[in-house]
Amino acid sequence: MPWEGPFFNSENCFKDEDTKRHVVEILPTWIRKALKAGKTELAAKYLWTLERLAEDKNPSVSLEAVLAIYNLGDCDEFAHKKMSDWIAQGFNFKASEITIGQFEYMFIRARVLKEITIFQDKSFDGVIYDIWMRTRAEEAKYLNSVDYGYYLEKHGRELPTEYWLERLSNPYGFTNTLEIAEKKVTPQIVAKLTTLFDELHERPPITIEASRAAGVASALFRQTGDVRYRDYLIERARPQLAANTVTQSLSSILDGLAATKDKVAFEVVANAMKNENGVIGGIAAAALGKTREPAATELLFEVALQNVKEGKGFPRNELQALLIQGYPAADSKYEQLRQKLLSGELPRKAVESDFYDLEFLRKYGRH
Repeated sequence: MPWEGPFFNSENCFKDEDTKRHVVEILPTWIRKALKAGKTELAAKYLWTLERLAEDKNPSVSLEAVLAIYNLGDCDEFAHKKMSDWIAQGFNFKASEITIGQFEYMFIRARVLKEITIFQDKSFDGVIYDIWMRTRAEEAKYLNSVDYGYYLEKHGRELPTEYWLERLSNPYGFTNTLEIAEKKVTPQIVAKLTTLFDELHERPPITIEASRAAGVASALFRQTGDVRYRDYLIERARPQLAANTVTQSLSSILDGLAATKDKVAFEVVANAMKNENGVIGGIAAAALGKTREPAATELLFEVALQNVKEGKGFPRNELQALLIQGYPAADSKYEQLRQKLLSGELPRKAVESDFYDLEFLRKYGRH
């Protein structure tokens, strides 16, 4: 089905990998424009090319082409079948005749799960549950790449508590495991978390085990109200903040403090946002952005104003965190701060271009 486009045609669009990837990016726009102009035959030719690219031997090309077709509506379920096949193949999936690493296979299925989550598409739930049942015994080391159990729980398919208890012993996919396990609120979960904390809480801050300990301490504080767990997080945070150093566990510690929704813990995170080390300030703002707590929203707004008044530059971290919070009060604070910066009311006057990436996030990046 030959066609001629502004930059490519139906022949040269297949000449090399870079060209194919670029064509996959622009064809959906051309298809929409052709349909809008009533040029249905031309749109069909573009779609035919996109379907050919979806069969490409390079997984990075075929994946993007399939997802593009899915986003266009997938009226004949061409993309749906491809995506279902990728999920159903499980951990031994191979893309056409190309041999690539296991990590790439995981990435493909993780992208599929992300896409169907955005569209809240329940039509894949059956095949996802089947593959979870078939592979759960061997999933341990793959959980950082693709987590079918987490997907199912987040989409209303409750899995056995015993499954999540077992997963708490596995360092892979631990953040997801802890999120789901904590919601179960059973004596067995609390007992397991307590045991896990006892095992991990003295590990050095530079270790992944220290990050797990921080998450467990935060969960136990929320479950039991025992301030010893909150104080553990504070004691772990203070030396790092005083030294202006970033260790592997600092993000988990500040996330844990923010998640407690505790006034004393919030004060520590607020001070971290004012840290001389901008990386620490960004980590602290991101931690507050993960909670919709009104007190966190106020902190982000107030610290942003204070930092600007003290000449610390454009408050990108705080603005982004307000957007990520993603609820009306946070959006209102973002807009107030934006207007103050644009109006020149604050010492650091902003221009519209300062907000390009933030406005893109506001419109398209929050699902």
